[in-house]
Amino acid sequence: MAVPPLYKDIGKSVKDTLEKDYEKYTPSIKLESKTENETFTFAGKRDPATNAFTVDPVSFKYDLKERGITFLGKLDSKRKICTELSLSDKLTQGLKVFVALDYTLPIKPEQSLDSGANLGVEYKRENLTATTELELVKRKANLTAVVGNKTIAGGFEVGLDLNDGVPSAYNLAAQYVNGSTTLFGAVREQFNTLRGGFHRKISDQVSVAADFDVKRLKNETNFTLGSYYSIDKESAVKAKLNTKGVVTVSYLHNFKKNIRGVFTMEADAFNLNKPDSAKIGFGLTFTDE
Repeated sequence: MAVPPLYKDIGKSVKDTLEKDYEKYTPSIKLESKTENETFTFAGKRDPATNAFTVDPVSFKYDLKERGITFLGKLDSKRKICTELSLSDKLTQGLKVFVALDYTLPIKPEQSLDSGANLGVEYKRENLTATTELELVKRKANLTAVVGNKTIAGGFEVGLDLNDGVPSAYNLAAQYVNGSTTLFGAVREQFNTLRGGFHRKISDQVSVAADFDVKRLKNETNFTLGSYYSIDKESAVKAKLNTKGVVTVSYLHNFKKNIRGVFTMEADAFNLNKPDSAKIGFGLTFTDE
């Protein structure tokens, strides 16, 4: 069945190459425990701005695939508790319905409880994907739709303020996939930002990607070029460079089957004389698989 990607996944291969596996905090640690139905994740990191080590987030996922039911609970460092219950492929094939609730716990007794509630629908069928999400408390809605197939697809995203019915956002995006090459383009922020990019898998070891965005109101253009190189089954290197002169390199290594490390170095090539022009990040992920 030729199902196009969801709107949020258009250009995903470009985003993964240029954004994934770059560690911005030092140190960070992630523990993950998985069983057939349960996943528990603990993540911690040091915030360089405050020099404090925070736990963000702690999450628990319970998945009953045979019944199409998934429960997700998450607690972050800002005292925000999020819960989500979803049901997939039971009402009709390709349909997912979810309800999400979140609460921000007050620090002082006189503070009120900040809460939110979202109702969402995700639908996939041949040549079409669509999503609808309603923020019930803030009375906002977000709608997306994509038509096409795995080769060529295009869609739109619209945000609505239900209080006055005025669109708060409207965006367009499209992608073309031909074998090992992906091209995508998008117009965002009420057509004030143009973004595009490409990804190409040159071989099993090497891939490259690039993206650019042009902000019309700010008269600003940004460009990022990145690559991925697999050294062997356990090790890989990623690197990227942008128009602001920031060079970032990551070394990825699987120490064992269940231990993975990421070591990242970032340097501002235009301001090497400044004390904070170079940054180092290091992260470890432990799993019990």
